Amino acid sequence: MAGFIGIVSKKHRSIEKIFFDLKSNNHFVQNQYFNFNGSSFLIQQHGRFSNDYLIFDNDLFLFCFFGVLLNEDELFFKYKKSSIKELLLEILVDRNFSVINEFKGIYSGFYYDKVHFSTKVFTNHFSQKPVYYYNNNDKDFFIFSSDIIAIVDALKLFSIKPNINEKGAYY
Repeated sequence: MAGFIGIVSKKHRSIEKIFFDLKSNNHFVQNQYFNFNGSSFLIQQHGRFSNDYLIFDNDLFLFCFFGVLLNEDELFFKYKKSSIKELLLEILVDRNFSVINEFKGIYSGFYYDKVHFSTKVFTNHFSQKPVYYYNNNDKDFFIFSSDIIAIVDALKLFSIKPNINEKGAYY
């Protein structure tokens, strides 16, 4: 898996510091782990495509953007920014995702607000870099990933047998 997975919980501190055992048979893949507020995140970057990842972590939020913007020069000019990091933080964080529809490209990512314990997961409107998720209201956790097998592996950590919702699969 090159991409990301997050397990977010407001109540279950026990899932903090989960050790993800996600397999990668590629020695170019680098793992970055983030744990806080009872939530755990893993971002796996492929070394040959390191320019396709933006990861920003501070006291307020964790942000991951994975992909390519085809209209970044147009957006640099419009928002008076000189780097992709500044541009994404302006549009997605400072403007609260209100103008994400201006992006043209193939991308996905997530934003985790450490203060309000909220998560936003996104992809382009064609979902060419899909994001999969599992929400369990009874146990109060939310799992999302750019790889569906990673979701299955995470469910096994919680002794939950994966099954598919046929109607959801069609959507």
